Amino acid sequence: GYRSQITVRTAADALIQFSQGLWGTREEAGLCKQYVCEHFEAVARSEGFLCFTRNLMQELLGSDQLLVREEVAFDAALSWSQAQVQGASSSSQLPGALGGGISPLVLPHLVPLLRFIRFPLMSPENLVLRVLNGKEAVTCPELRELATEAVMWQAVPVHLR
Repeated sequence: GYRSQITVRTAADALIQFSQGLWGTREEAGLCKQYVCEHFEAVARSEGFLCFTRNLMQELLGSDQLLVREEVAFDAALSWSQAQVQGASSSSQLPGALGGGISPLVLPHLVPLLRFIRFPLMSPENLVLRVLNGKEAVTCPELRELATEAVMWQAVPVHLR
């Protein structure tokens, strides 16, 4: 059937076209979304991924069918957010923020995606070293808040919460 013909590229392209009203039925788009959730890491490395809409990104990152480590979901959200700004500007370099954080231009794209990342499911090492102490947390208070909350959630035994 149709599902056997889906690839990383065709799934990404189909979802972009579906979101623009140019292709497909809800059922076909649903099959493509399921495929993307099952192969998210490969799709996130594809060119088409950077053209996904914010709504589609939120839908994918928030899906219970998303089969990927949260670190991968976080990196994908960062890449997508940065691409939204780079795509809108002719310059390939984004202006940095003081203190080495990410560009303030990226934040309006990144912040709405953060609530869909399941930070408490990250390894404690990645949560602290990669997220909380990462350059992104320097300029993104929402990220610091979510990561700090996740560290506290991991640190406090279940019976004391």
